[in-house]
Amino acid sequence: ELSKLIFKSSALLPKPTRYVLGRKLEEKILEFSLKLNQIVGPSGVRFHNKTTKKEHLVQLSYLLDEFRILIRMAREIGAYSAGHYDDLVQRTGAIGRQIGGMIRSLGQSEL
Repeated sequence: ELSKLIFKSSALLPKPTRYVLGRKLEEKILEFSLKLNQIVGPSGVRFHNKTTKKEHLVQLSYLLDEFRILIRMAREIGAYSAGHYDDLVQRTGAIGRQIGGMIRSLGQSEL
């Protein structure tokens, strides 16, 4: 859902930012989606131990953080309206909480 929103909204960015920031946003959300699919998708990676899965989830969390920085930059230069930015922040926040919960659950099971 977030990927669709980004691809639609990047076409609406002002021309000076569309080709640089818009492209970066699209690339980052695509990279995030592919990593997520690798972890939890139908053909997801089979993890032999929880440490490997945790490492992949941490990488996914870093990708989300990078994406959030790009969204913030887009808002600061006026490429996104306040409402659109708030929507993206809420969506990425929910995804971040889910990833954090999975990381914490893997960490607790190792104790």
